[in-house]
Amino acid sequence: MSSNQNYPSNTSRSANSGDKYQVYLLDGHPIEVRVERRAKGDDLLQQVFNSMNPPLEERDYFSLTFDVLDEKEPIAWLDRRKGVEKQMKKAANPAFAMNVKFYPPDPTTLMEYSRYLFYLQIRDEIAKGKLPCSLSTLAMLENKSESKQDDPVTVRSPVCSDCLLVGFPLKN
Repeated sequence: MSSNQNYPSNTSRSANSGDKYQVYLLDGHPIEVRVERRAKGDDLLQQVFNSMNPPLEERDYFSLTFDVLDEKEPIAWLDRRKGVEKQMKKAANPAFAMNVKFYPPDPTTLMEYSRYLFYLQIRDEIAKGKLPCSLSTLAMLENKSESKQDDPVTVRSPVCSDCLLVGFPLKN
């Protein structure tokens, strides 16, 4: 899945209100989420899901990742059962990125918003060259992009070096 890509470090602590974390959603936009100082990963995750517009209902498919100081595994998944503060001790950057944890066998059974989030993840991985696909699939995703009115950005196709695609903006 995607990495946090050196997002700015925006974690702060207030004595009364707990820890505040920066979380980058699948569309690349950041949100700030505040959790109790001793919050578990699931507490942070639920805050993120509830902060989304609309709030995410099909939550099992999604989670948060963060960059870690490890050459073998530079990205770690937030563990829902462990304390967030404890997990951040190994973080290279305390910002999180929302990612698809696994894909359903039949995405047509999902709600439209969940399908759109899967689309954003797939689009990002294609644009970065992590996920190969055919030109017909790129065209289909381009059509989907136009229907959702994403900010148009031109990128080089990972499949065809002479092709430029519009509508596959990368996460910043």
